[in-house]
Amino acid sequence: MCRRATGRRGGVSAERSKLWWEFKWRLSPESRYAAGGLVARSSFRTLHSALETALFLYSFWDERLGQLAFEFNYRQVESVLTVNSEMSNSHDNHYVPQMHLKRFAMPGSPRKIVVYDKEWKTEAGDKSLKGQAYERDLYTMNPGEPDENTVIEDGILKQIDNDASVALDKLLGGILDSRGRTTLAFYISSLIMRNPKFIEKRRQDMSREGVEIYRRIYLYDPEFKNSLRQKFSTDEEFQEAWKASAPEHVTITGNKTAAMAISVHIIEKIAEEIFKLPWTILSASSDDRFIIADDPVFCCNPIAKARSPVGLLTRGAETILPISSNACLVIAATGSDAYKLQVATSWQVNEINTRSAYTATRRFFGSAINADWSKLMERFDKWDGKVDFYQAPNLDVSIQAVDNHLFRPLFA
Repeated sequence: MCRRATGRRGGVSAERSKLWWEFKWRLSPESRYAAGGLVARSSFRTLHSALETALFLYSFWDERLGQLAFEFNYRQVESVLTVNSEMSNSHDNHYVPQMHLKRFAMPGSPRKIVVYDKEWKTEAGDKSLKGQAYERDLYTMNPGEPDENTVIEDGILKQIDNDASVALDKLLGGILDSRGRTTLAFYISSLIMRNPKFIEKRRQDMSREGVEIYRRIYLYDPEFKNSLRQKFSTDEEFQEAWKASAPEHVTITGNKTAAMAISVHIIEKIAEEIFKLPWTILSASSDDRFIIADDPVFCCNPIAKARSPVGLLTRGAETILPISSNACLVIAATGSDAYKLQVATSWQVNEINTRSAYTATRRFFGSAINADWSKLMERFDKWDGKVDFYQAPNLDVSIQAVDNHLFRPLFA
């Protein structure tokens, strides 16, 4: 039986809307008082509930997500993955799985790694893998509440990671069949979508979308206003509440649960695109080593030579995922080879490490304390938490801009 990812309020629409946005009212002094007294609390409860429901129903995500029962079409096993509510509850959520980090472990210490911290500008060796690249309850829905749900971690990501571990071992051994490629496409997509930086970007984007959708509803939808009027006993009460709920008085904030639910829902769509693109495995020599960021999948467009938004399918884009200290997967937006192996030159290794250090939210990881990696740590600061919004008029998804001029094309 699937557990449904909803809130606890009555009514389907109200339950679903609670998952997505949070409202705060900023009332001006003029709006706080009507007829010598405070606007009735019941009026605001009525208005709040109606606007919350309308905002969700007007959202373009509604049509895509449907009923929000977690059924994940995992083609690797050719079945629909449903999650039983009696499964174990995992709360330490690794956004870079330990099975991946261990491929960058210190020689002779398979559970230890070197951590480079861009905020504190420090290197720390001999650190446990378990304590890296994780966040408590990052994927838990409604943590600490009676309807707490760990379906994302326990039912979806764990299975993807377990399959990916086997596929990565085969890939490092030079084997990549269709089944392994499918598994790894899902895994790479999940690494993008599960990362806390992406989740925060998506949350900020949802907040912006919510503000714009609400503004349009409030200003340009007379049918909504008329239907809302019917919920009030007097026109005076309604007009006062309506005035107080003008867009400039309302803060609308998307929440993390909503952003994570959306991310999980589109993993398969992103995986399908990754599967079709050309893949190259760059293998480092014994003298060179790759590092890995806490945001391990990075996409840039080095031929752009300017700061601009970049996606997987942007012409000229190169997407990297270091898969061990000795190997890195490069996915190109264009090319004719579905898959090839290539020995990496020292400058290619250094270029990929520069990209990893750049994209790291705060930390990147390596197998040793290395002077060149320390310089990269000093060169780049941690992510400031801000998002560059590039938005089409139809509220299309925003993409973070990248400083493409910092990078060189990996292939001629």
